[in-house]
Amino acid sequence: MILKPFLFGLAFLLSLVSAVRAAELPVVRVELSPETVNVGQAIKLRVITLVPTWFNKPPIYPTFELANAITRMPADSSRPTSERIEGESWSGVVREYQIYPQLAARYEMTGQIVHVDYANPGSPPIEVEVAVPDLSFNAVIPAGAEALDPFLSSSQVTLEREIEPSLEELKVGDAVVVTVTARIQGMPALFLPPLTAGTNQAGLAVYPKEPQLKDGSPSIRTETVTYVFQGGGEFNLPAIELGWWNEKTKRIESAALPSVLVSVSGPPFVDAESSSNATSGRVWIFQVTLAVLVALGSVIAIRRLLPILKTLHKKRRQARLESERYAFGQLEQAVREGSMLEIDRKLLNWAERLNSGTSLRVVAERARAGDLLLELSKMTRNRYGPESDLGQPIDVETRETLRSALLECRTGYLRWRAERTARSALPPLNPRVVR
Repeated sequence: MILKPFLFGLAFLLSLVSAVRAAELPVVRVELSPETVNVGQAIKLRVITLVPTWFNKPPIYPTFELANAITRMPADSSRPTSERIEGESWSGVVREYQIYPQLAARYEMTGQIVHVDYANPGSPPIEVEVAVPDLSFNAVIPAGAEALDPFLSSSQVTLEREIEPSLEELKVGDAVVVTVTARIQGMPALFLPPLTAGTNQAGLAVYPKEPQLKDGSPSIRTETVTYVFQGGGEFNLPAIELGWWNEKTKRIESAALPSVLVSVSGPPFVDAESSSNATSGRVWIFQVTLAVLVALGSVIAIRRLLPILKTLHKKRRQARLESERYAFGQLEQAVREGSMLEIDRKLLNWAERLNSGTSLRVVAERARAGDLLLELSKMTRNRYGPESDLGQPIDVETRETLRSALLECRTGYLRWRAERTARSALPPLNPRVVR
């Protein structure tokens, strides 16, 4: 008979102890290592969350994102743990992050919160928000590496180039596909700069694809460019050089690919636009010369000629402002600034200049620019969705993706239009001979 009251009291005492333990606030600790790294190298952030009982739901963590830095979670970034605090066993979760600073600066992070939901035996679960201790670290560029732009720090950087098909016996109209691959250890692929630059060689058309990025060990950036030879002669496929800081030797090294000389048989390239511009230029020079000669004989003639020249200049300037090239330049500027309203307005203006009466979606479909259609869909959702914020600039990565998609669309559409014009200008298969 005495045993039952004793057991009842013991159970009550244990539940009271559990309630007292559950009322204790969870613990959130952070470990940051190292506190100083080179730009582009990973800072390892470990967040340890402990509760006096057990978790009712997984903790909800902040993103730990910083301006001018990239925050990522590695594979298997979370794992359970436990610790003894004041003689009691606490349950915990360890969450790991990697932060890659992009600029040399001191980084500080404050005001972060972890949402914790844990068991309270005999009562409803407890939900609390626990402050994360303030964080700070430094990113630097080593002495002697200040000339690198961008700064790449690694134990190994390599460059490879593949050219298909063979460069032997090329003729006008042929094309080659050049694939350049850069590999870097210890940094995300996003830090690798563009590898294939444009070229202004007359008769050499350049059609780049969107770069492919893959993080890992090593991280890889792959760029593919198609070169179309529009005329005969000799052409140079540009050299590529990538400077980087060797962490082992503590000095600047370079990965490089030499330029490639390509010989193409056939008639030289004739730029119809340049020829027309040259002719127009000669006519204009003749007119100016004639005006000068007339001016030598009469001051009145000079006064009459000056308004004419001003009108010609105004027309030339107006023609430039109304050109598709100028509209596309304005669109690129809007993408760099990141204003969604400006991008939308400049997109419509450029599509109209490219082909009057044709919508932007038709332009993208003719150019086979699926990436642009995808980015436009994203922009439409961001603009008209329930969480739209037209005043908020789009992020840097989205800007770069949109800019690449626009370049691909413009190149593809101009190629489509040129091919269509060429087909319509073909001579009849059986021309009549007049005698």
